[in-house]
Amino acid sequence: MGAPLVDLAAPDNNVVIKETRLKHSRSAGITRRAALATLAAASGAG
Repeated sequence: MGAPLVDLAAPDNNVVIKETRLKHSRSAGITRRAALATLAAASGAG
């Protein structure tokens, strides 16, 4: 009985993971832009 329960739970977990990744990817995009701007400023100053 354990295996079927895990199989049924997996899709729900995948959806949650996908939603979490989408949220993180949005904030990550902002972070990447900030990081690129910082790198550009650092390389320019160097």
